[in-house]
Amino acid sequence: MRGAVEKKPARAASPLVRALFDIIDRSGLSYGQIAKKAGVSVVTLSYWKHGKNAPRWVDFENVAGVVGYDITLQAKEIA
Repeated sequence: MRGAVEKKPARAASPLVRALFDIIDRSGLSYGQIAKKAGVSVVTLSYWKHGKNAPRWVDFENVAGVVGYDITLQAKEIA
């Protein structure tokens, strides 16, 4: 189609962000409640969910804490 603007494919959130949103969606809290308690905006949460922005570590950790999770690192064997 001549003159049509090609739409960019939607970016996908990382597996870790998708896992956080699975937890958020099961939490029973609204995005507004979570955003307010974590110190981020609802728009920020939406951008993370849709892969438009990646969360800063501290914000990710704060959101996880609001829904009852701690972020930890686990050692793994290195081949």
